[in-house]
Amino acid sequence: MTTPTRLAERLHDLADDAPHAFDTETDSLWRQGRRDGRRRRAAAGAVVVVVALLAAFATGTALERTGPQPLPVAAGGEQGLPDRFYDPSPWLPDDEGAPGPLVAVMPAERGTWGGGVPAVVGVVASTQEYRFLDLPDVPLDEDLALSPDGTQVAWWTTDGDPNGSVTGYAVYDTGTGEVRRREVESGSGIVAIRLLWADDETLVAQYGPISEVTSGAGTEDGVTEDLVAETWTSAGEPVELPQSQSWLLESTNGNGDVVVVDTDRAVYLAVDVAAPASPVELLPRASVSGSGTVVLSPDGQRFATQASARTLKAQHLRAAVQIGAPEGKLRDLPGSVFTRALVGWADDSTIVGVDEGENHDGLELVRYPVDGGDPEVVSDLAGTLSWDGIRVAGDQLASPVVEAVEPPSPLDPRIVAAAAGGAGVLIIAGGAAAFLWWRRRRVAHA
Repeated sequence: MTTPTRLAERLHDLADDAPHAFDTETDSLWRQGRRDGRRRRAAAGAVVVVVALLAAFATGTALERTGPQPLPVAAGGEQGLPDRFYDPSPWLPDDEGAPGPLVAVMPAERGTWGGGVPAVVGVVASTQEYRFLDLPDVPLDEDLALSPDGTQVAWWTTDGDPNGSVTGYAVYDTGTGEVRRREVESGSGIVAIRLLWADDETLVAQYGPISEVTSGAGTEDGVTEDLVAETWTSAGEPVELPQSQSWLLESTNGNGDVVVVDTDRAVYLAVDVAAPASPVELLPRASVSGSGTVVLSPDGQRFATQASARTLKAQHLRAAVQIGAPEGKLRDLPGSVFTRALVGWADDSTIVGVDEGENHDGLELVRYPVDGGDPEVVSDLAGTLSWDGIRVAGDQLASPVVEAVEPPSPLDPRIVAAAAGGAGVLIIAGGAAAFLWWRRRRVAHA
C-alpha cells in the first residue's frame, strides 16, 4: 500500500510544478514565439513576391525585345512591295546611317521622354525594315513625297516648332543621309499645298506666302492670295512654272509629267515640267468626284480618274474608276466598284488603287489591268493604319509582292523606368522586412 501512496504523492508534486495558463512569464514567451513565426512567414512571402515580380518583368522585357526582326536580303536580292503595311511603334530602335532606297514612307509619331513628336518612317526596300528617318523640323499633319526610285524624300519644314508655320521644304537623300533645304522668304510662313516628284530628280512644290491668319475652334490657319509652283533639282535653284497662279497640283506619273487643275478653265491638264508652256487638256473638272483625282500613265497616253457622284448614280455603282485618253471618251474599269483612291500606274496598262472590298472589312492595295484581266490584291493594312499618309515609290508599284516583316514593338522606356523603380522599392521593402526580422530574432535569443 505504501507504493501507490508514494506514486500519488509524486504525481501531485509534478502537477504543482507544471506551468499554468495564468503563468505570465510563460504566456509572454509563447506569444513572442507566435509573433516570431508570423514575421518569418511574412518576410519569406515578401521575398517570394519580389522574386516573382522581377522574374515576370525580366521575362516580359525579354519577350518584347525578341519580337520579329527584319532579315536583310543578300546583295542583289529581290526587292518588292510588302504584302502588308504596319503601324510603326513610336519607340522603334534608332538606326544610324542612311537606310538606302525605300519602298514607302509614312508620317508617324516618335516617342520621347517629354511626349510624342512628328516624324517620318521609311520601309527599307532591301529588308522591309521600318526605320525612323533623320528629318529635321517635321511639321504636324503635312504632306510627304517619295521619289519614284525611292532614293529621295521631300517634306515641308518649320522653324523648329512642329505646330508652327511652315517655312519651306527639304529633300533627304536615302543613300547618303544628306539634307538639302529650301527656305522661302516670307514674314509669316507659307501655306503648304503639294509636293510631288515629277521624276527621280525633279521635285515640284506648290505653296503660297501667308497673307492673313484666321482663327477658329482653337486653331490658326494661314490664308494665301499668291500661289507659286516651282521645280527644284540638286543641280540648281528652283524654277517657277508658268501660270502657277491658276494651277493646282494633283498628281504625277513619275516620268516627267504632272497633272494640274486649271482653276480658271475648270479642266485637268497634263504638264511636261520640261516644257510647261504646252499643257495637254485631259477632261473637265466636273467629271471627277469631289474627293477624287486624276493620274496619268507613264507614257502620258492614258489617264485614270474616279467617277463623279452623278456618274456613279447613273451607272448604279458599276465602276468607281474610269479610264480615258486626251480628247477621248471615258470607259469603266471592271472590278473597281469599291475603289476608294488612286495611287498611280504600275505600268502603261496597270492602274493601282486602294479598295475596301465588297465586305468593307479593310483597305487593300490592288492592281487593276486596264485592258482586261482580274484585279490583283497586293498589300493590306494592319491595325488602324490608313492609306492617306502612305507614299509608295512609283517604281515599286510593278514590283513582285514579298512577305512583309512586322516591325518590333519595344516597350515604352518610361514604363520600363517606372517598373524598375517599383521593383527597386519592393526589393528595399523586402530587405528591410528581412533585416527587422533578423534583428528581432537576435534580440529574442540574446
